[in-house]
Amino acid sequence: MDSSSYRLRTWTNNLAASLLAGLDQKGLRGICLRTTLFLSLVGATAAAGSGLLLCYLNVHIRFWLGDLPIVCLAPCTAALALLSFVLLYQIFLYSHRRAQQEKKWIVNLVDKDFSMRLSRHTLRLLFVTIVATSLAAAVLGYFVVVSGHEMSVSLMKECGKSGNTKSIQNMHQRLEDFAQSHKCSASKSLDSCNGYSKVFPSPAPFASYLKVLELEKDCGGFCSYKAPLFNVSPDKSVKQEACAKKMGRRLLSITYVIGVPAMVGGVLFSMLGCLLLCYDGI
Repeated sequence: MDSSSYRLRTWTNNLAASLLAGLDQKGLRGICLRTTLFLSLVGATAAAGSGLLLCYLNVHIRFWLGDLPIVCLAPCTAALALLSFVLLYQIFLYSHRRAQQEKKWIVNLVDKDFSMRLSRHTLRLLFVTIVATSLAAAVLGYFVVVSGHEMSVSLMKECGKSGNTKSIQNMHQRLEDFAQSHKCSASKSLDSCNGYSKVFPSPAPFASYLKVLELEKDCGGFCSYKAPLFNVSPDKSVKQEACAKKMGRRLLSITYVIGVPAMVGGVLFSMLGCLLLCYDGI
């Protein structure tokens, strides 16, 4: 091992030892630090898991971004869960060592050889998994941001030119033509008009999605604002505007909320995993 590699190894070992020593602080300060870190990791894991479930159930996210946000949040949740387990394991080790040092009654409940200690191989496997899942979350988070930004631009600035925005805009025009030709009442939802089910047989995905947009987002038209076709009682307190613009802004904020933490957290957690993986004192 050359001198530069040796210095790097020594530096990583010292840094890892310092981080672990910080978790082993005694007294109230140490308890508060360990509790805060553990609750933060558990909370972040719960938030990532909840976000994954919401992305799976949200029709708008899946319509415009597909399963990409779900695929991004899955390794992110896994990495956070593994880090929570590692921290809990470290807290358990600390408690056991303290019990042995102070010769408390709890030491009688645990074998002196501490048979519950994870093997070096198991710990390294955990750290490799943390690094892999964190890197995957970081890379996928980048693609979520890029894809979400492109889709948001397509909705707000290039609506109706290509892709799904063009298909939905064409469908909206067909729905308007149908309403005029069949003299449908504006006081009733368009799908209750005679002949609707024949002209737009189920499942009619684009027509159904337009209805969902109008009802959930209180918008009208698609690329440009027009009177709602399905939402006969829109919320007057909400600014009425085109569905594409409203959806574009919402989609952009969602992608940043998902993608940016995944990128930042993925990079930081992968670095932490590599640091622990290279630590000789495991």
